[in-house]
Amino acid sequence: MTRPTAKPPYRYSTELRAILLCVGFVSLLTVISIRLIHVQYTLHEEVIDEMKDETFDKEVVPARRGDILDRDRRPLATTEPVSDLILDKYQLPFVEQIHKIAKQQLGMTDEELKGYGKDASKSLYYQMLATKLVRPLKLELGKVLKDLQGRRTNPEIAKGVDSQLAREIVKDLEREGFRGIRYVDSMKRAYVSDDLACHVLGYVYHGTEGAEGVEASMDGFLKGTDGARYYDLEGTLVEEVMPQHGRHVVLTLDAAFQDMAEQIVDKHFKALRAESITAIFAEPSSGEVLALVNRPGFKPSDAGKSRPRSRWNRAVSAVYEPGSTFKIVTLGAALDLDLVRLDEWVSCHNGYYREHGWEKALEDSAAPRESASVRDVLAYSLNTGTFMVAQQMKPRDYYSYMLKFGFGERTGIRLPAEGRGKVPHPVKGEVANANDGWSRSRMALSRLGMGYNLNATPLQVLGLMSVVCNHGDLVKPRIVREILTEDYRRVSASLDSEVVENVYSARTASKLKSALIHAVEEGTGKNAQVEGYVVGGKTGTTMKIVGGGYRKNRNITSFLGFIGTESEPALIGMVLVDDPQNEGKRHGGSVAAPIFKEIAEAGMYHFGVRRLASTEAEMAN
Repeated sequence: MTRPTAKPPYRYSTELRAILLCVGFVSLLTVISIRLIHVQYTLHEEVIDEMKDETFDKEVVPARRGDILDRDRRPLATTEPVSDLILDKYQLPFVEQIHKIAKQQLGMTDEELKGYGKDASKSLYYQMLATKLVRPLKLELGKVLKDLQGRRTNPEIAKGVDSQLAREIVKDLEREGFRGIRYVDSMKRAYVSDDLACHVLGYVYHGTEGAEGVEASMDGFLKGTDGARYYDLEGTLVEEVMPQHGRHVVLTLDAAFQDMAEQIVDKHFKALRAESITAIFAEPSSGEVLALVNRPGFKPSDAGKSRPRSRWNRAVSAVYEPGSTFKIVTLGAALDLDLVRLDEWVSCHNGYYREHGWEKALEDSAAPRESASVRDVLAYSLNTGTFMVAQQMKPRDYYSYMLKFGFGERTGIRLPAEGRGKVPHPVKGEVANANDGWSRSRMALSRLGMGYNLNATPLQVLGLMSVVCNHGDLVKPRIVREILTEDYRRVSASLDSEVVENVYSARTASKLKSALIHAVEEGTGKNAQVEGYVVGGKTGTTMKIVGGGYRKNRNITSFLGFIGTESEPALIGMVLVDDPQNEGKRHGGSVAAPIFKEIAEAGMYHFGVRRLASTEAEMAN
């Protein structure tokens, strides 16, 4: 027999329900209170702004985008206040007012206006308004009429009009009884020159957002924050929030030297019919880039119509096999490790060397020789001699020097889309001869020694000359010098140079400098000589990869060098010519070195670096 289940007394169940109801009610109040506190203290400004947007008419007061200046604070990019003229069709005058205007403007009589209904009067108003606008705006009458008579409620009559002119037009129209025309302020980016330093500056889209170049990388400093005006339903100003204008960016570029370099590159770009030319010149002690040129180029003010390849900043984004300019790393590392001396002779195998198991042999483009000093190996760019030096190094040691120079890593220059490049790691893959070597290590060393089997950007390669000219220290390149406040009165941020110390010893750097001077005086760099100045440098020529393989008749040529006096280099520079189509030789010494010479000589003149005293005396006589 089952026992009946006892039910709780009625009053207990009622109390339980009351308690649950109270707990639920208190919980609801708690949630509401927390939400109110959150809105009051955390979302206060956001909610107020939303209420303003829904309750009042909001007019954006655009912030002025900061200027971009050269090192002497000459403007390269600036912002001009402009206005857009708009017709508000809800504010059109009544028929009686239109007829009154027609009497004043056209001399029409009441009798003539009797047949004009609402639509006809509106059409007449558009015609009179268009007639008034075409002259100051320099527009075609038909276009203005088409815009006014279109279906849009607020058609744009003209964009980017000078702000003062826009105000005068609206004021004159209102004086004559015209209604509905208003102006909306905005900002227009203006570039001082059509294409000067275009790849450094970049451009803006929608008038305010930075795209490419410094416009993009420094956008956070340049753009500022828009303000606003709030009007009630009767058009009365209720509140005004002032804009915070952008700050100004000072570059390391020298506008005049940049212009000289661009003119020289333009001339050679046309003559060589090359796919592209890149030139970078910098101050060795600070790493400040004084000129950076890429061709083809584009106009920042009309960037949307340019081809993507024209906007590509090859100096910082393009990677290539640096070729014989990389021999500075190879021979310099061997000197730094005390494996060789500059006056030590090494075998060059009569300009041809092929080891057992190699598919291709090493060949010298210079006159074949049985042996040569390390100094001449660099000066005449001997591939066979370079390999004889390179194979004396352990792959790990060689790899360490490549990393010290910054290959495989971005330089950190404040320009977008900087390439990283790639160097082979010594412990990856099968190792033929040692536990710390590359796969087929001797062959890898032969290719690396002459600048193949890795890739780098032109800006990274420029760092080789920085180490040579800074007593073994790498001063990284920089393009932004400082940030100014919106009133130009104070420097809000200074960007100092970054130095990587002891890439080479000072002794090794001094030896390399003398060897590179020898390479210009006696070796492959003769076409880079500038009378009256000390010039050192290294040529580079690599076969271009086309369709997955190297093509002997398609070259990338380069010259890397410095110029200055006997005491100190004043400039370091890098010139890269991709696929020249000139007649005759297409090597670094015959194609890129002459461009370096012209730009370097122009730089010496521009920066006031005097020629050597002996040369000045000879020229005077």
